[in-house]
Amino acid sequence: MTDFTLDAYRAYVLAIRDRFGDGVLFRDLVGRPLPALFAAIRHDVDRKLERALAMALLEKELGVVATYYFRVPHTFDRAVIREIAAMGHEIGYHYENLSESDGDVTKALEDFARKLEQLRRVADICTISMHGRPLMPYDNRDLWRDPDRHAMLKERFDLLGEVYLDVDYSDIAYINDTGRNWSSGRSNRRDRVDSAVQADFASGDELLSYLQGSPHPKLVFQVHPERWSNGTIEYATQWAKDVGINTAKAVLQFLRP
Repeated sequence: MTDFTLDAYRAYVLAIRDRFGDGVLFRDLVGRPLPALFAAIRHDVDRKLERALAMALLEKELGVVATYYFRVPHTFDRAVIREIAAMGHEIGYHYENLSESDGDVTKALEDFARKLEQLRRVADICTISMHGRPLMPYDNRDLWRDPDRHAMLKERFDLLGEVYLDVDYSDIAYINDTGRNWSSGRSNRRDRVDSAVQADFASGDELLSYLQGSPHPKLVFQVHPERWSNGTIEYATQWAKDVGINTAKAVLQFLRP
C-alpha cells in the first residue's frame, strides 16, 4: 500500500469505523471522563484547504465524524469551514499566538482573542489545539500551562479546553502522521503526549494491520490533510517538502535540544 494517499486514508478510516463505529468529536472528550471504547480522528489543517475538504467528504461518505483545527489566517476560508461543519464535523482553532507574538504573552492573548472571534463568526468553537511551529523556539501550549491562567482563559473565552492539556492521554493510543511517519519520536519536536500505550509503527502496512486487528480501545488518530494526496505531482511535492522540514527539525534539535 502506498501510504499518505487518500486511498490509504480510506483504508485506515474503514478499519477504525469497523472497530469503533462513527467516532467521537473532541468536544465530547475534552475535560470529561473518557468512554471505555472510542476513536477520535483529528485534523490539523496547516495548509492545503482542498485536501482537508477531500478528507471531510471521504469521512462523510463512510459515515465517520472528525475534528478539524484551522489556523487563522493561514487556512481560514469561510466557505470551506462552513461546508466541513455542515457535514457534522467539529471545527476548532489551531492557535499559534505565542510564536506569532515572539513570546510576548500579553500580545499573544490579544491575538488569540481576535482570531478566535474571527473563527467564531463562521463556526461554533469549543476546543483548541496548538500549532507546533517546529522551527520556532516557542511552544504555543505555554500560553495555557499555568493552572490559574488556564482556568481563567477557559472561562474568559468560553472554551471546553485545549486538546493537549485537557485530555488524559495516559491510556490512549495516540497515532499521528507528524514528520510523514508513524513514530512519535522521529522528526517530531512537539506533537507528543504522555501516554503509556505503545503506538509507533514502522510503516503504513503495519499501522493498517494494527487497526484491523485488536487496537487499543481508546484511540486518537491525528492527521495533517496537506500530507495526503492521490495525485503524483502533489504527492512528490509534499514528500520533498516533508523531507526538507524534517532535515531542518533535526538541525534545530541538535542546536536547541
